Amino acid sequence: MKLDYKLLEALAWVAKLASFEKAAQKLFITQSAVSQRIKQLEERIGEPLLIRSAPPQLTPRGQRLICHLQQVQLLEQELLTEFNILDKESHFLPINIAINADSLATWFLPCIESLLSSHQILLSIQVEDEIRALQLLKRGDVAGCISCQPNPISGCETHYLGDIHYHCVASPQFITRYFKDGFTLENTKKAPAIIFNQFDTLHEDFLIQFFDVPQVHYPTHLIPSSDAFLAVVENSIAYALIPHMQVNTAIAAGKLINLTPQHYEIRSLYWHTWHSPSQAILLLTKSLKRQAHHFLFSKNIK
Repeated sequence: MKLDYKLLEALAWVAKLASFEKAAQKLFITQSAVSQRIKQLEERIGEPLLIRSAPPQLTPRGQRLICHLQQVQLLEQELLTEFNILDKESHFLPINIAINADSLATWFLPCIESLLSSHQILLSIQVEDEIRALQLLKRGDVAGCISCQPNPISGCETHYLGDIHYHCVASPQFITRYFKDGFTLENTKKAPAIIFNQFDTLHEDFLIQFFDVPQVHYPTHLIPSSDAFLAVVENSIAYALIPHMQVNTAIAAGKLINLTPQHYEIRSLYWHTWHSPSQAILLLTKSLKRQAHHFLFSKNIK
């Protein structure tokens, strides 16, 4: 049996747009035709590829097929560009990746500035936590991702990039209000902190390790923006763990105070990509490996 990529594209658009109707509009066919194409593909594969829920969800085998389709499409675009079949003046190679918010706000873009200036590459970035990013890679929604997971998932490879050091900082006014007698476990129960979302365990991990306790309870603001973290802390609304790159200047100027100068939270970052990646992904990987050490701390892993 040979794969019919027309059928695969119908499956891919339903998964991407989470709608049979929108997929039909994108493909310029009827909604019934989209359903028939997916049904025909499922009959050929011999099992369901899409869970007909709201929204529709890919099965594991469906995810694998979409991953394959995206790899084929990237390789095809690069080959056509190499053969001058596509207009090089207007054609760009797309790269879909997932990275965490702190990396996007600090070191990632400076690392690839030269690459984007010298190659016709278009980035599509999804901001996700490390676990969700790996899920997107496994599902085939992205061709690369940043994660704290050192081990590659099946069909992928991993490259160590470096470490982010998170400093626990607050403004002098905030310290006077909440920590005038020191950074103690009791005081953290009253002082509002900031976390990115309900899945963010960075602050909790830090407090548990710093105070050597099994669990902690503290008030939090949920603010899903790395830049907003810094603004909220500078305005004395809360304290937070913020990457060293964002706070070093403010600490040196006395605008922010490092509450625990001898202690910081470390997150090691790894770049995950598919095996046999496209040329565009290879260029991106090379750029990250070459430039990341300028911004991140290194464990000197070989």
